[in-house]
Amino acid sequence: MSSQLNFDLQPAQPFSLSYFVPHSGVVQAYTLLENTVERLAADQDGFNAIYLYGPSGSGKRHLAFGFQERAAAKGIPNDAFRIVLLPKDPALVTDDFVREVIGSFEQCRARGGLFLAVGEHAPKAISSNPHLTSRLLSGSVTRLQYPQEEELRPLLASLSERRNLRLSQRSLDYLVRRIPSDPLSFDRIFDKISQISLAEGRPAKLGVVRQALE
Repeated sequence: MSSQLNFDLQPAQPFSLSYFVPHSGVVQAYTLLENTVERLAADQDGFNAIYLYGPSGSGKRHLAFGFQERAAAKGIPNDAFRIVLLPKDPALVTDDFVREVIGSFEQCRARGGLFLAVGEHAPKAISSNPHLTSRLLSGSVTRLQYPQEEELRPLLASLSERRNLRLSQRSLDYLVRRIPSDPLSFDRIFDKISQISLAEGRPAKLGVVRQALE
């Protein structure tokens, strides 16, 4: 059995925790995973179950894959850090999928490690199958949310660094005043800034930022 079940696309690039900003909407999940990895490093025979849920772009996958990478650096194998990505559409939670998830959960419980499920919906909204629901509710359940407006600047600065863009404070101010707090929109805007900068051979200064928002 794979240590990762996935009915959705995986991230196109690795998500390093060095680029993750634990703002108020995600800090509880960040701390929970941080503490869990430390416990696993000390005792891999122990069993932990966590379910992270929240809207698209709230950082669930970034945390999951980032802490799996950190766990591996501490000698914790991937089969002791099982990630299950639940479909965005509950209609895709088929009987076969439920059986795979339950099988993975029970294997992890028997062998020890972390069973980490990630989805967009609260446990009872995912499936009417009580066996799946009970397992998602068996451990820690944490909801992630978007950042507050005053937390946007460090998030944008982190994304800028991750993409090797050196945005000035003036450019960051301009973005903060004009974009929504949905982190998915950040990626789209930074993609456009990068495309314009590369296509036109221009540094990513305020003029390029303005053009990207047109």
